[in-house]
Amino acid sequence: MEIAIIWRDLYSLVSTDLWIIIPALFTLLSMGVMLWKISSYSSISYPSQKMPQAIKLLASIMFFVWASGYLLYYLALKYDNSNTTELLFRSATSSIQLFFGGVDSNVCDKLHDTGHLVLSSNLAFVSFLAMGCTVAFVSLLILSRFRVYISLWWLAIWARRSVYHRLFIFFGINEESVLLAKDIIEREEGNAKDSYHIIFVEKTLKGQNEEEKNGWDSMVNLFTHRKKTFDTVNKLNAFLAIMNGEFKAEINCPQDVFNALGLGDIRKIIQNIKGGDNSEIHLFCLNDNELRDENVFAAMELQQDVTLIECAQRAKTTIHCLARYNSVNRAIEDINTISGIDIRIVDPSHLSIELLKHDVNQHPVNFVDIDKEKNIGTVKSAFTCLIVGFGETGKDALRFLYEYGAFVDSKSNDKFTFRSPFSCHVVDSQIDTLKSPFVNAAPSMFGGDNSGLIEFHKINFNSPEFYLQLLPDLISKLNYIVIATGDDEANMTLAVRIMKYAMRKGRDFNKMRIYVRSYEPELLPYMEKIAKHYNEDETRIVIFGKKKEIFQYDNIVHDKFEDKGKHYYETYRSLKVDPDNDEGSWDERRGVLTGSKKENKKKKTYEDIPVEERTKPSVANLQKLRRKESQDKSNALHEGTKIRILTEVNCLMTIGNKIFPDFEDVDPEKSAHSIRNEKKQYIGLSNDEAILIDNLAKLEHLRWNASHEAMGYSFLPIGKLPERCCDETLMLHNCLCPWEKLDNETSQVSYIKDYKAFDYGVVETSIYEKMKSLCRILDK
Repeated sequence: MEIAIIWRDLYSLVSTDLWIIIPALFTLLSMGVMLWKISSYSSISYPSQKMPQAIKLLASIMFFVWASGYLLYYLALKYDNSNTTELLFRSATSSIQLFFGGVDSNVCDKLHDTGHLVLSSNLAFVSFLAMGCTVAFVSLLILSRFRVYISLWWLAIWARRSVYHRLFIFFGINEESVLLAKDIIEREEGNAKDSYHIIFVEKTLKGQNEEEKNGWDSMVNLFTHRKKTFDTVNKLNAFLAIMNGEFKAEINCPQDVFNALGLGDIRKIIQNIKGGDNSEIHLFCLNDNELRDENVFAAMELQQDVTLIECAQRAKTTIHCLARYNSVNRAIEDINTISGIDIRIVDPSHLSIELLKHDVNQHPVNFVDIDKEKNIGTVKSAFTCLIVGFGETGKDALRFLYEYGAFVDSKSNDKFTFRSPFSCHVVDSQIDTLKSPFVNAAPSMFGGDNSGLIEFHKINFNSPEFYLQLLPDLISKLNYIVIATGDDEANMTLAVRIMKYAMRKGRDFNKMRIYVRSYEPELLPYMEKIAKHYNEDETRIVIFGKKKEIFQYDNIVHDKFEDKGKHYYETYRSLKVDPDNDEGSWDERRGVLTGSKKENKKKKTYEDIPVEERTKPSVANLQKLRRKESQDKSNALHEGTKIRILTEVNCLMTIGNKIFPDFEDVDPEKSAHSIRNEKKQYIGLSNDEAILIDNLAKLEHLRWNASHEAMGYSFLPIGKLPERCCDETLMLHNCLCPWEKLDNETSQVSYIKDYKAFDYGVVETSIYEKMKSLCRILDK
């Protein structure tokens, strides 16, 4: 009876008071939103999305409860003969008060006195729901943070029973670390869910007490930290820890660093990682800009942690430190190698150029004319490049182009091998202060036969000298332009201006390309849109150095070209005739030169040296290791250039099948043996094919020479060297000479049959690796 009266009164109100439509519409709208959110929540399959969506669902329910309270208060106040303005606003505020446990007692009393029991009961029920929503909402907000703390604590407790083999620990949450974490998750998709863990470590917010290091303070810090931090961690299904204190790099002996920073749970998790060949611990210090010094401090302090030192004996442990890849920071990689913990410098400027090496389509070989008829495999045209901006990227670009732009000139013959014409122009208004350290570090690039290959121009790229003198002189010859001024907008503006000028001059962009360095991710869409506009019919502008491409698993955590480099190293090993000159496998060589392994010559094995018995390796040994590993990797990276030449002259598979006649019968994971005989000849090759292989071997020697010159090495004959073939301290090498002089160097040593064999071996391995990859593609 009472319900009928309410509906009758409601109908009467609508017919006499159109304002009631407002709370009624609110109620209907909120009900629709709530039902939609319920259906959306039920369809969620990813656990990481459950919590955020639960909060949104609860918010929609609270909106419905508020609208219901609004409507009920409107009806109740209408019975009290309140005016329209009071009805609308008082109903809204009274309904809000329900979420804080407040009920308008005057309204309730009058409803009770006038006998509107159903309306009074409904209002009481809505009040109960509102308070319940408030409690639930607060609980969810706390739970979303408390869950992060509990999950890490729970993982630490059950670490002994877990079966994880890989740990990825990020110190700091920023764009770089999130990009890398996402790519790690994608790479680990095929593995068991609990075989790896990702942990983010954040500092306490400024102003909080950093001296307190107990567990309660850590938990309180979680509740007071940024919401964005928790959202990021939840989306990645990762763990979060808040550390107390800062890295200061003041530790000179092993200490319990994790415990000192209030990260005892992480210490327990590290202690219980399962050992084995696939076990890895990766720690990332990727703070950018003004915090880069802190990355170095963190890396040096973490390398002294007793827990990591102990775990490094059973799991590969690496600290990745975002810093400039220069001689100062490279020393950090070498300071404490005896701990067994590797430090690797992560330099976006250096990696931006490395990624150009990874893509054969960006190699200089694409912009020169290859001789396909006479001196097959040589180059008939000059290679001319322009670098605008001689900062960190510009310096690495010069080294890259100097090495990969080294080709055998078509005018070469059996007696003389010439480098094809090469010219590089470097533009920077501060060139005097920038070039001096570079020239001092790599004198061989600027002296002797290399004199004049590189020209420095002290001009501003917006100056008349650049646009009215230098650019007109070069535009008809340019092949490769790198623009890296440090400003994205200036980079793109200059690229478009050069491109339009080249088009007016009728330049063919098949032999010319403009490379623009990207610095700020926020401006990347704008830059890509412009590049796409001008690249409609052919590629003219290439944007490189994108953060989303740099901070990936294959570039930071696992270098696939290092794996390929190991194959080239094994080729080198096989060509040494003196067993005493053998350095063991890749890992054995690294262990001996870093002081963690020793050779047992009687057993012909390599044994680990206990940490407490290790001695610090010499600077010369570390220099030797860096040089040799970089060359093995360079052989793998330069493989694309050699294969591109073979492909251009249509000889890849023809020569490959002749050099490796037993290719199809060997294990694809092992090397086949070529048919090159003791007389340094390939039986069965045609005259042109033999010339091509010879020219590729000469090309490899030119590349090796250029690479060593860029590293700072110079030539000194074997008879004048204090050691066998190379003095790492004086940076002298007996093979850093013209191709024709290698035979003379070979004649003075007994542990090498033929120095040229190393260059032929690299060519053979390049062909073999390409044939293997083609076979894998065909098998798929």
